[in-house]
Order: sequence, then C-alpha cells, then structure tokens
Amino acid sequence: MPDQTNDYSKATAFITDFARSLLPQAEIVFSHGKLKVASEGKHFSLPFTREDLDDLEPVLDGDLPTKYSDGMKSKIQLQIYLAFFQEGFIPNVKLSKVMLEEKRDWTNAIRAGVHFDDKVAARLYRGLQALESYLDQTLQKHGEIEGVRKDLEAIRVLTTWYQENNNLHIGMLDREALSLLKGAAVIAIMELEDKKGTSTAKRVTSSYDADILSMVQEFESRPYDRIKLPGVLFEYLGDNVPTPRTSVPVSTAPRQVVATASGLDDLLRSVNPRLIDRRCGAWLTLNSDNPDAVSQAVNSMVEIMSEVINFVRKRAGNPPLKDILPTILSSEGQSDWVLATHKWICETKSALQSVKHNTAAQSRHIASAAMTAAELVVLILLA
Repeated sequence: MPDQTNDYSKATAFITDFARSLLPQAEIVFSHGKLKVASEGKHFSLPFTREDLDDLEPVLDGDLPTKYSDGMKSKIQLQIYLAFFQEGFIPNVKLSKVMLEEKRDWTNAIRAGVHFDDKVAARLYRGLQALESYLDQTLQKHGEIEGVRKDLEAIRVLTTWYQENNNLHIGMLDREALSLLKGAAVIAIMELEDKKGTSTAKRVTSSYDADILSMVQEFESRPYDRIKLPGVLFEYLGDNVPTPRTSVPVSTAPRQVVATASGLDDLLRSVNPRLIDRRCGAWLTLNSDNPDAVSQAVNSMVEIMSEVINFVRKRAGNPPLKDILPTILSSEGQSDWVLATHKWICETKSALQSVKHNTAAQSRHIASAAMTAAELVVLILLA
C-alpha cells in the first residue's frame, strides 16, 4: 500500500513535532497514517484517520477561522496526550491541566442526558460540592454578585438530585448544567492526580492513572468535547489552588515573549510553519510538570534559533552572521553596536545550550529568561 504521507505534509509534520515535544528522546516517525513511537524498549503506533488529516491539513495553511483551527489542533494534540499517557510514556503530565488549557470551537445550543456509574457520580458530586461551597462563601463574603447566585442555584439542582437519588442519572440537561458537570470532573481528576503524587508504588500509581484516563476520556467525548468549562471553575482554582491553573490554550505559548505571539508566529511562518508549534510547545513544556521540562523546552528553542540564523544566512548567500547584521540593523556605520549585537546573539545561544544541560530546579527561571532572549533574537533577525 502506498504511503500517502506526502499528501498531508503539514498535518504529519504538526503531529510529529508535537509528539517529539512530549518525547524528545524517542524515535518518532509518521508513515501510512500512523504515528510510530519507540522509547525505552517500547513500541507503539497511534493511527490517524484520513478524515483527521483532511481536516488538519488546511488548518495549517492559516486560512480558516481561528476558533475552528484552534479546535482542530487541540483535538489532535489531545489524541496524542491520551495515547501517550495510556502507554505510560508521560506519567508526570497532568491531564487536568490539558483540559484547562483546551481551546475549542465551543457550542451553546446543546442538551443531553447523563448516566454515570456510581464511582464517577460520587467523584462528580464531591467536585460539585466544592464549587457549591465556594459560591456560597463568595455570596456570604462579598454580597450579591451578578451571575454568582445563578451558578449556585444551577449547581444545587445537581447536588440535590444526587442527595435524593444517590445517582446522576438525569434525563436531559442544558449546556450550563453539562458545563458544571465537566468542571466538577476536572476537580475530581485533580484530586486523583494529587493522591497519585503521594505514592511511588507502581500498582498504586497505575490504578490512579487508569481512573484519571477513564474520566478524561469520558469528558473529552461527546457532548462534553463541545462544551466550555464553566467560569466558576477558574475562579475556584484561582482562589483555592496555590499555583493557579489559568486557562492557556494548548496551542498558544504563555505571553513571556518580546513581541505579540501572533507577530512572532508570522515571522516564524516565513521561515518554516513548523517552528510556530515548536515555539509554543517549548513554552508549554517549560511550564509543565515534566521533570525534564527545562532540557526539552530549551532544546526546542535552540533548534528554532539555529534554523532562523541558517535561514537568514542562506537568504543572503551564506556569509557569516556578523557580516549580515549591518544590513539587518540598518547600521553599517555603527560597528560597535553590530559587533555587540553579534556577541549577544552568540551568548544567547550559548546560554540556551548551557541551560539545556542544567537540570537544577532553579534553572527553570534561567531557562525562561534565555528563551525570551532567543525570541528577541528571532524578532531582530526577521523583522
């Protein structure tokens, strides 16, 4: 059977690059519709349908609506996250955070019935109780606030049902109620992740992983994959979780950049569209719970900076970078400035390489500074 990978060059590159951002040390290739992974003696294949690739390819051309494009990218990335988590490749990734960072083309007009097994229903009930208590305390402390009372009443419908029926088998719910259940699921998943973190025993952590994966899969399937998490969830987490889990799209890097993300991405697109997701993946990785986050993130930024420098040199006929800078900086007569800039670029690259091999806890902050400097280099060279 002929390999049709070339028919979807952008889509396969996006899938492969994202997979490599999660597992940089693995052998990863895409062929015959499958992402093939080899890591630490394990072999694994993740198939993608022709429909997946047909939908993703035009998204990466950048001509489709942003919400649809973000949703398609997020859908594909979620497939990879869940498959890698299930295979045990990324045990330290918190899937609750992935859910919080999702950005989709959400829908408002939706109704559905719900039917959860006893164990899931009990976990959802505890999550709903946490939100109910938070909203009640908010009203007691701050008085009547627009929307808070409405959210509290909507949650009490669900908690009262559970208290009276000892289940969550409900014939039909509107989008707001479904959204609150999804928010309660995130709280339940976070609770499981926290409990998992208290043990290093393989049987214990594997049991928690199975429960976590099951809940994420349930609430990332229809209809919940089309329903936005409720605003009260982010308010609750912001006030109750020591490290706020703010909503940052999976496909967008934190705003620690020197230019707007869209402006920087436009510049990178002129070099290689794949660099956009590599940059975003670098920041996402740095801010993750991956124990190897610093090395992986900085390694990606080194590759971006090197490719941009090679692009600029090749465009000018491959002279040394220091010979190109006077033209780029429009300062032919300011030799000291040009030389200093060249030195700074070289030192930035050296700093990235140095941080890449330093896994000390405090190096995460140094990595952030070095990566930000690398983005400034990109801006100077391409703007």
